[in-house]
Amino acid sequence: MEKKVRIKGPSGAEVDRLREENATLKKRFESLRKDHEACQARERLLRQVTDNMFDMVCLVDVVGNLQYVSPSHREALGYDPGAVPGQSILSGVHPEDHERASEAFRQGVATRVHTQIEFRFLHADGHYIWVDSRGNNFYDAAGQMTGVVLVSRDITERKRTEEALALREDELKQKSRHLEELNTALNVLLRHRDEDRAELEKQIVAHMRELVLPYLERLKGTPLDEFQQAYLDVLDRNLTTVLSPFLKRLSAHLSKLTPKELFCANLIREGKKTSEIARMMKITPGAVELHRNHIRTKLGIKGVKANLQSYLLSLS
Repeated sequence: MEKKVRIKGPSGAEVDRLREENATLKKRFESLRKDHEACQARERLLRQVTDNMFDMVCLVDVVGNLQYVSPSHREALGYDPGAVPGQSILSGVHPEDHERASEAFRQGVATRVHTQIEFRFLHADGHYIWVDSRGNNFYDAAGQMTGVVLVSRDITERKRTEEALALREDELKQKSRHLEELNTALNVLLRHRDEDRAELEKQIVAHMRELVLPYLERLKGTPLDEFQQAYLDVLDRNLTTVLSPFLKRLSAHLSKLTPKELFCANLIREGKKTSEIARMMKITPGAVELHRNHIRTKLGIKGVKANLQSYLLSLS
């Protein structure tokens, strides 16, 4: 006859403990499920952001090897984001910018402070574009640095604009220098013109004195009728103006002088003595002194210790 074995079941306390552990496991599982779903949601959101951003984002290790490349690299540089991880970020830098970019990366890793840097990077088509890059160190959960996150953008158009502006500025500077040279040359020509004009005036005065005045003085000593004397007076006044080129540049004081006084002032300015002036003007020395006094009065220097000849020369 077969003997029956009686299996002893768990006690009530063990059942309660198992139920509590089961409930705890369910809660932990539910929490992990929610966390996983939240992580997946954040990952989808991050992927949507990186897939649609214009800036290029990449993650490199501490020696500069690419670990992750955002899809925006395809649009900006023509590279397949999935094909470049493992390559050095510095391999595509323009040879003229390579040393500067390498040093900036090394300094950023060493000091944990990355500076903004602009350099040329090789496009998949073979040409170079200008990029503006900024970096931030990346750390793991334990606080250990594991790499650098680089954010870059294409600034080729801005660089072209800057180069065009710089070229335009150089052209303007060259034109400005050319205008300065022309202005200098023009000033020299104007100075020569003034000198030539002054020399011409001197020649005219000299020719008048040699070829006209002697005959005019002789004419004054001949008998003249009323009309002839009137014409002679007009001729005398006109010649006084012609023989006084410095009058064009004199102050308003000399405009108050009579033609005779102007003629006398011109002779005084030239250093003529009273006797010479009297003989040239066909008047007495006393009349010359009278003209001198009138000239001093109208010039405002009567009673002032001032050489009349020097003062007249200062007005020309």
